[in-house]
Amino acid sequence: MRTPTASPQASLKGPLSKQHRSGLPRLTAAFEKVLPAIDDEYGTKYYTHVRGMAVVTAEIETLRDK
Repeated sequence: MRTPTASPQASLKGPLSKQHRSGLPRLTAAFEKVLPAIDDEYGTKYYTHVRGMAVVTAEIETLRDK
């Protein structure tokens, strides 16, 4: 399985758009569902890290709203 790498252009440079913000809960839920099915150690580690980044991003966006 080839694991994608993030491009420098994909880095977060400010608040998320409304569309991206609304997708974070779905993204996190998708990772929760798929992670147990990944049998590759590196893939599991990589996607667990990506899921964690999505959770932290959602938390930051929630704090920005307050």
